[in-house]
Amino acid sequence: MKILLVDDHPLFREGVAQTLRTLDEAALIYQASRCEEALERLGREPDMDLVLLDLLLPGMDGMDGLLRFRQTFPTLPVVILSASEDRRSVQAALERGAQGYIPKSTPPRIMMQAIRLVLEGGVYTPPGPSGTSGDNEAAPGRLTPRQREVLALLIEGKSNKEIARLLALSDNTVRVHAAAIFKTLDVRNRTEAAFAARRLGLLDAD
Repeated sequence: MKILLVDDHPLFREGVAQTLRTLDEAALIYQASRCEEALERLGREPDMDLVLLDLLLPGMDGMDGLLRFRQTFPTLPVVILSASEDRRSVQAALERGAQGYIPKSTPPRIMMQAIRLVLEGGVYTPPGPSGTSGDNEAAPGRLTPRQREVLALLIEGKSNKEIARLLALSDNTVRVHAAAIFKTLDVRNRTEAAFAARRLGLLDAD
């Protein structure tokens, strides 16, 4: 596994790199202090599995950098790792193609769960106030294919263990997917998720 960490604070990068190695002891963690440096690294080594990107960077800022990464390496997952927890920043990053947004205040265990979720094709957003009705109307486009699979099995009444077995996921990953689904649909349980899925047409999406 190869991960590129883009942040202009060396001590923070080192701390995150140590945490990332709990994902895979053999993981190669590359570091860059600027978007320009990161783009040069990716040009030499385009087979990265993930980019973790800060927003406040010297030179090209993280939002502009995110757009460049998406344009140049469209299949490469990019996750924002920022001190900002402003919901507008989260939404702006997702609209520009980020596959996750992790506040720097996130506990290491949750951070690793979020990164695993992204590596398995999911999208992570931090917990926050319930979405508005406008957010809910956008929900079908914000559920990933994997989340739709999990949602369908949740509605069928499958347990997390059964879902994990059927989709070849870990129990932990299923829990993270379920939490993301509930947050996106602005619901509290499976029953409410079923009603929301029907209302939004998710059950007939495929």
